[in-house]
Parts: sequence; C-alpha cells; structure tokens
Amino acid sequence: MAVALGQLCQVSIHMSRCLSIPLKHPVVFNGHRSYVVEAKKEETLVIPAFVMNNATYKSLHDAVHLIEGNLRNILRALERIKER
Repeated sequence: MAVALGQLCQVSIHMSRCLSIPLKHPVVFNGHRSYVVEAKKEETLVIPAFVMNNATYKSLHDAVHLIEGNLRNILRALERIKER
C-alpha cells in the first residue's frame, strides 16, 4: 500500500508541473516513504503516507484524503483544458 501511495504522490507532482498548477497539499516523494504536507493556520503537519510502528491508521487515512484532494484538483484542471 505504501508503494502505491508513493506512486500517487509522484503522479500528482508530475501532473501538477505539467499543468502548471500548484498542489494544495505539497507532497514529498520518497518512494514507499512519501509524505504529505498539510499547512494549517497554527502549524504545518507532515503526514506520512505509510504505516510506521508508532503511527496510527488515522494519519494514513488523512494522507490518503489529502492526496485525493490533490488528484481532484488535477482532474478539474484537465477537464477545463478539455472544454476549450
């Protein structure tokens, strides 16, 4: 699962660069040890996209949710290009 999430991070990075759109939640691609960055008003969270020994599955769920949000933004950009 960590490998698949790492690949999704890589896809989101490459697609956002090709489309020249910023990612709402930046990702750090490091293969099966990738991270998603969530910037809140008070603090910046770095959420692992893999399961560590002391990590809970809630953080993995949060990472998947943030990656999904990035991919949805990319999809919207592609749909706008298609409509032109």
